[in-house]
Amino acid sequence: TRENTRANLSAFFQWMVNDEIIPKNPIAALKTIKYKDEVRKPFSEVEIDALRSLCKQIKERAIIELLLSTGVRVSELVNIQISDVNFDNLSVHVTHGKGNKERMTYTTPVCIKHLLNYLSTRNDNLTHLLINKNHEPLSDGGIRYILNTIAKRANVNDVHPHRFRRTFATGLAKRGMKVEEIRDLLGHSDLNTTMRYVYMDDSNVKSSYSKYMN
Repeated sequence: TRENTRANLSAFFQWMVNDEIIPKNPIAALKTIKYKDEVRKPFSEVEIDALRSLCKQIKERAIIELLLSTGVRVSELVNIQISDVNFDNLSVHVTHGKGNKERMTYTTPVCIKHLLNYLSTRNDNLTHLLINKNHEPLSDGGIRYILNTIAKRANVNDVHPHRFRRTFATGLAKRGMKVEEIRDLLGHSDLNTTMRYVYMDDSNVKSSYSKYMN
């Protein structure tokens, strides 16, 4: 965070120097702040099983399955309409992507099953796929609250929407999907961004090495 702040301020002041607004960059001598690049791991299979098994409400399980199978951002999830889901071909049309970009992602029969179970409990005319108990569209905060509630029951740490995206990307990569295809599903513009979502531990690398060398 501090390094990002330093870099942004330096760029801003340098722009002011270039446009002759100020004579020199006041933080030009401030050195880059070194930091340890923390490895952000996806959920393990044990953690996923725990989260699934400790869902007490139909809606909770539907949310877990949606995040795991589609890789959508939480801001995209809360804007999904029922009409955006094609229950027959297992696809989800993301219409409120980052940068106002639309894309198509896909889901699983298991997710569709839990979505239909959840929708069968609804008695309203709302178009949003997910709503709260007050019959209003579920918000980002509402999703995070639900996930935190499940996490406490399951005793799983660091449960947040973005970690589901990392789990989604890593799972597809381990199964052999091309990074370019994962990028499209995640809605990234830069392939390097997608690469930061894919976590490969030593066992994965060793397995791949044996596969291609033998």
